[in-house]
Amino acid sequence: MCSCSRGICISSTQAKTKAIRVSFMSLLSLEEGRRKGVVKGWKQAEEGGGGGEVRKLHIVYFLSRNGKSEQPHLIRVHDLSSGGVYLRDVKLWLSELRGGDMPESFVWSYKRKYRAGYVWQDLMDDDLITPISDNEYMLKGSSSL
Repeated sequence: MCSCSRGICISSTQAKTKAIRVSFMSLLSLEEGRRKGVVKGWKQAEEGGGGGEVRKLHIVYFLSRNGKSEQPHLIRVHDLSSGGVYLRDVKLWLSELRGGDMPESFVWSYKRKYRAGYVWQDLMDDDLITPISDNEYMLKGSSSL
């Protein structure tokens, strides 16, 4: 069962509770953007009129434990920042969905274009993540040793 909220879409039995928390976090981000002048008003941001741009991001991530990858997971996030997506942002969203310790128990990399193909580039918290295509990011978390 999929439960979508304004801030994020997740699939689980506890989706409603987690979606409400993440949705509230997204509303706080919207308010913070308004205070900083990125978003001129709630209505403008929601309707796309002037102010700041609200982008809908698709983040696909794989978790790898003992060399075996799980099925891919997808989260959808409304993002206000025009400065791009950093690993620390993704970790914040994941900690809201999967629990505070979850993102820290993995080493993260993201898939990016390189020459004629793709590579997995290792990440640190302050690293900017480039999308694999329009507003779509692909990450892999490998369990820490």
